[in-house]
Amino acid sequence: MAIKAIIELQAKPGRREELKAFIEGLVAKHGGGGRGFLGSTRFEVLDNPDMLIEIADWDSAEAREAHMKETAAT
Repeated sequence: MAIKAIIELQAKPGRREELKAFIEGLVAKHGGGGRGFLGSTRFEVLDNPDMLIEIADWDSAEAREAHMKETAAT
């Protein structure tokens, strides 16, 4: 069963763009080819200039968990 993971990312004050670039680099390096990873989108929070919301689509909760474990090990 496909799932969506919703992640709140809080940047240090004034550094949201830096956080966004860092997350995009991580997704490019580790996410795109991950088994079960279907893609993700990041959104800026209009009333909080230091926050991002990421919504990631996965084939299953097990696929996301396996990916997170593999990524943490590297």
